[in-house]
Amino acid sequence: MNPRVRRTESARLQMQLGPRLLILLAPICLVGALASVSSAGQLDRFYPATYAPALSDTTGALVVRPARGDTVQVDIILGEAGGRLSGRVVGPSDEGDPPVGGVIVDAESGAIHVEARTDADGRFEFPALPSGEVSVRIRTDHPHTSGRQYAAEALAPIQVPEGGTAELGDISLHAGGRLRGSVVEALGGSPVLDVQVEAVTESGVVAAVHPPDPTGRFVIGGLEPGSYTVRVAPEEGSRYLTEVLGGGRALDGAEFVLLAGGEEAQLEPIELDLGSEIGGRITTGGLNLVGTPVELRTVDGGDTRTVESADFGFYTFVGVPAGTYVVYVPALRLFYPDATRESEARHLVVGEGDVFTRVDVDGATQEGCPLPPSQRGVVTGFVELDMEQVVSAKLRMTSEADTLEMPLESDQFYTFECIPAGSYRIALLTDGPFLPQYHRKVEDPSRATVFEVDADTTDSVDFEPVRGVTVEGWVRASGGEPVEGAIVRLFDTTLHEVASVLTDGDGRYTIDRTPERWGIEAGSFYVRVDSLFVPGPDLTPVSLPRLAAEPEAPGLVRLTIDLPIAPATIQVERSTDGFGGAEAPVLVLQEDVGGGDGARVSRTDAPVPGVPVWYRLTADDGAQEWTVLAGPVVAPRIAGGLSLQVAPSPWLGTGQVRIALSGRGALGVTGEADGDGRLRLFDVSGRWVAQIPLDPDVSTAVLWSPRDRSGRPLSSGVYYLRWSDPLGRELALSRWLVLR
Repeated sequence: MNPRVRRTESARLQMQLGPRLLILLAPICLVGALASVSSAGQLDRFYPATYAPALSDTTGALVVRPARGDTVQVDIILGEAGGRLSGRVVGPSDEGDPPVGGVIVDAESGAIHVEARTDADGRFEFPALPSGEVSVRIRTDHPHTSGRQYAAEALAPIQVPEGGTAELGDISLHAGGRLRGSVVEALGGSPVLDVQVEAVTESGVVAAVHPPDPTGRFVIGGLEPGSYTVRVAPEEGSRYLTEVLGGGRALDGAEFVLLAGGEEAQLEPIELDLGSEIGGRITTGGLNLVGTPVELRTVDGGDTRTVESADFGFYTFVGVPAGTYVVYVPALRLFYPDATRESEARHLVVGEGDVFTRVDVDGATQEGCPLPPSQRGVVTGFVELDMEQVVSAKLRMTSEADTLEMPLESDQFYTFECIPAGSYRIALLTDGPFLPQYHRKVEDPSRATVFEVDADTTDSVDFEPVRGVTVEGWVRASGGEPVEGAIVRLFDTTLHEVASVLTDGDGRYTIDRTPERWGIEAGSFYVRVDSLFVPGPDLTPVSLPRLAAEPEAPGLVRLTIDLPIAPATIQVERSTDGFGGAEAPVLVLQEDVGGGDGARVSRTDAPVPGVPVWYRLTADDGAQEWTVLAGPVVAPRIAGGLSLQVAPSPWLGTGQVRIALSGRGALGVTGEADGDGRLRLFDVSGRWVAQIPLDPDVSTAVLWSPRDRSGRPLSSGVYYLRWSDPLGRELALSRWLVLR
């Protein structure tokens, strides 16, 4: 199997047993390349950095000198180089030097970063690495590794010989420490998943970062003996605030735990508080603005958060920490409530758990422009541009006080309205091969004509952009095969990088724009392919073992297991308490799965209809054991004819709301299982806001006094009331508007 290799801006480790590799090439990372190496096939290859046509440095390298509008072909042939590195990871000698399988081993040489996984005998091998000094680290502190009872180990730099093998022999690990705990909501105790759990030393160094599992639990191992605290950092968009062990937001005052070698500390659950919420509505000239970016800026110049307005112009920021903020709408060039300058904006002093509603911004003029006629002007003109050759195009106007942009939809006349009076430079910028052009049709910004936008006047500016240069070609190995995913860089003669791209599946590349997304000016250039680690054709990218549990039919659940670590022994258990209580789980499936390229196993289970259940997959091939959870899932009997109505809508903030449920008696499951919170309220971002209990004795309607899950009043905005069956399938949905 010859896999396609994907490169992304970040690397996410994926698991598989046996000698496995994950290749990371800074600044671009290769994902999904943990794979087994076939001894009968071609091994991985390392290619050192190469200048066109096939040289190791600029001495004698090709220099291309295209003029504006030219396209030049530059092909590069890569030669293999480097050496091999192998070794074996074992436990302490006082334990009998046991082999440690399933451990991740890092190897770094400059920009090349490769990760291998030890096999059942503890052996690992890097088939191709740059020759010279290589740093090696045994990563027992990695989230997806085995051997967490041992401390991570960094070896002295290793010399890898060109064309040879560096054999490290047995690498002995010593006992380390582990931190075990869980992350839950402070209100309600539900597990929290959208966070990262950090083990931090007394000096403030982050020793390891792990995500919690689907139940909110975590185990951080591979730690050197010493004192540690835990910091839980919410991911972007989370509703929660940062929390450290012992309470608090910062490391100052955090509780530390002293770990001895071989010791495991069981921590109290870390309870996360909800951050504050800030919401409002964006309008102009009496119209709702939907999809408009809204910025929340800290007054002290810290981070800026951005969301987009949704239905009816409503927006909401969640998980806001304590601080002082201003709200800004770039499209209106207005700060809340109606200020054109930040110094005049109203400050929002936010504590913890606060809710700010009706933080509305309105560009309230009849013409949709917040500036009075005495303070604004208009610029018009014609753009001669083939829009089919670009992804997008925009006009940018810059003065000492403002930077204004307007997207272009066609190569025709444009009108740039509502411009504050002042002195401007105006440029046409494209996401394509055309050079930036400034008024009056010049490409050099220092030669741009500065013009005045006068109050209540109209100026005319035309553009006719020209194409820059294009460098294209292919990258091939010495045997003639195309090389996919190689980084091709364009340098000027001072070795300043101008642009870079990745080769496609045929080894081809095209460089016609800079990182700013517009064309390249004429000049003299070198073309270089960076050092590259390429998986051979026998490497198969794999993913984590997965377990899916879906309703199959009345009384049945379909279990689907994707098992890239075959051959292995698998076991599936069922529980009605999420495997977190005293109830003994029920064994559903146990079998040996053969094959070396992974496998898919599909089986059905028959749990009690109407009762939520969880499933746990355990997969073991003798070197490491993985556990994957799925659920809750229910096997109900459902009939049709269901509907949901909410009144009044809009609700103005006083009195109760009546929720009519038509056809509820058609449900095959009634009583407590049905009434256990299957009527839920969500905001437009999909965030679960409230849960409305269903009385099993009342089948026609529910009366509700609207509050969110924390007991706070609802903010103004658009909400969706979702009625679902016990396994979470949607029965009916109704949109509801709140105007306070």
